[in-house]
Amino acid sequence: MTDTSIRNLIEAIGFVPTDAHRNHYFKRYASFSYEINLDFEKQRIDYGKRIEAGDETTAHFGVPENFVVLECVNRLLEKGYRPEDLTLEKRWKLGRTLKSGKADITVRGRNGQTLLIIECKTAGAEYEKEKARMKADGGQLFSYFQQDKSTRYLCLYASQLNGENLEWENAIVPVEDSETEKADQQHRPDEIVTYDAARHVEQSLAVWQHKNKKNFLTKGIFEEDVEPYNPGFEPIRLRDLRDFNKADSGKVFNEFEEILRHNNISDRSNAFNRFVSLVLAKIVDETKPADETADFQVKTGIDTAEDVVERLQRLYARAMRDYLGETVINPTLEEIEDLINHFPRQTAQTNLRKIYRELKYFTNNEFAFKDIYNETLFRENAKVLFELVELFQRYRFRLDRKAQFLGEFFELMLETGYKQSEGQFFTPTPIARFIVSSIPLKEIIEEKLAAENPRFLPSVMDYACGSGHFLTEAIEEIRSLLQQFPDERHEKLPELKKSTEWAGEYICGIEKDYRLARTSQVACFMHGDGKARIIFGDGLERHDERLPVKQFDVLVANPPYTIKDFKKHLDRARLAPLDLLPELSDDSDDIEVLFVERASQLLRPGGYAGLILPSSILQQRGHLHPRPRSALAAI
Repeated sequence: MTDTSIRNLIEAIGFVPTDAHRNHYFKRYASFSYEINLDFEKQRIDYGKRIEAGDETTAHFGVPENFVVLECVNRLLEKGYRPEDLTLEKRWKLGRTLKSGKADITVRGRNGQTLLIIECKTAGAEYEKEKARMKADGGQLFSYFQQDKSTRYLCLYASQLNGENLEWENAIVPVEDSETEKADQQHRPDEIVTYDAARHVEQSLAVWQHKNKKNFLTKGIFEEDVEPYNPGFEPIRLRDLRDFNKADSGKVFNEFEEILRHNNISDRSNAFNRFVSLVLAKIVDETKPADETADFQVKTGIDTAEDVVERLQRLYARAMRDYLGETVINPTLEEIEDLINHFPRQTAQTNLRKIYRELKYFTNNEFAFKDIYNETLFRENAKVLFELVELFQRYRFRLDRKAQFLGEFFELMLETGYKQSEGQFFTPTPIARFIVSSIPLKEIIEEKLAAENPRFLPSVMDYACGSGHFLTEAIEEIRSLLQQFPDERHEKLPELKKSTEWAGEYICGIEKDYRLARTSQVACFMHGDGKARIIFGDGLERHDERLPVKQFDVLVANPPYTIKDFKKHLDRARLAPLDLLPELSDDSDDIEVLFVERASQLLRPGGYAGLILPSSILQQRGHLHPRPRSALAAI
């Protein structure tokens, strides 16, 4: 190759000159803080110290094939393979001759074993010649493989610059046996049907013939959809997700129960809370563009337990921030690594990494289906986590329309998660539906349309929303009513009928229990109403601009009642101004009185309330001062 053709090639793959004479070039790989340099004066390629080199054969300019190696190394680094996992010119024995051969590029997997062996050839005749040789006698690649049976893929690679276009091709042979094939081998000991059983190249070629008729794969390593360290695995992208159907609701629920059963998890309440954490992580992951890879998935073959937990924790922290306005402390590995690198002594760095890893992973977290306080328990919990992520990863949980079967699945989860021991936290769906349907929502819409109010949908509040049944029923009722209005009544109607995106503007819930606040937000998403606003906080407190007073058309709720000594636990600094508070004695348990007054503050004049209250609220009781009923009457 001439100097000009070399410059054209390296500039096409992103190398830039460091001097005016273009004698020195470099390319920096920011993800790894790594550089490769080329020196035209010395006619050498410097691959840096982290890429291991068996010898200097590939470092010289004089061999055209070396620039195929350079281009391939560049492709691997850009793909995400770490420089320290690449070895150039690794020495192997060649078949029965025991002559020495050198593989152009050997790639280690995350487990430290050989993942890929790549042989580079110039495009055209040399590449085709080696392909034919592989079919005939195994070529160099099968000889290398015979020395290291941990290898998963053999790859013959070629590339060339054609004008301004870089063209590449590869011929791939998977040399990993499946569990089914291994079992088959045990039943056929007199016949070699697995690569693992092959004792020499000829037998490996026979296995290739048996499995694939000696056909090469042309995809599976370098394509955009294929992730590093997992050849042949195409990750799930957001566009691949599918909706729940009628059969999925019960099937997925039963599979969830079976995962808990065979992993000996009996605490259904804790399991439900962890399930909600998983769904929050999944929902925020689904906000990415359709072509992006889902982080909520198990990437078979490359993911460690730590990898999966790290991604889930990042997603969960973002979900809590975006949907509930809460900050979750979650220092990332990159942040900690940056801090640790500032310590001058290697011993200190090693100890800090160990301590951080133990604190981050080997203690309880939002995805602890089992108690975690050491590495063994972390691995046991990771098994559960992997199974559940794999159960949910192909379904779509974030929708902007009615999601009947996803909603039904959530109700099954909710009943087993809370109903047995904590049924007080949510109102049964039929009761919530009855109360919502008793409120003249259609008349509210009619009145606003007649008044030419651009905000003609009813604004609905539940200030003790629990698991969100009142909210989801209100959204469904409004959605159904909208279909009854002809499009010509308002220009916004056609768009409002298509989805429930409007819920973010008109539907609001408040919940004091953070578990239930999360549950309510998830309930809205899984009923197709995810834009509804959920405030994590106390319904008796002010929430600044997030909770305007005298603004809501409708308030529906099942507020708490008969709570002993509740006055001792009120945050007076944040409490809304409540005229009835002084009327209650210090040992009063009549907290429902304050919720009634708070309802009057939040509702607009002429608004509607549907509250579930104890009948005793209308009776005189010993914990009340003499004036409560007159005060209530004034509300």
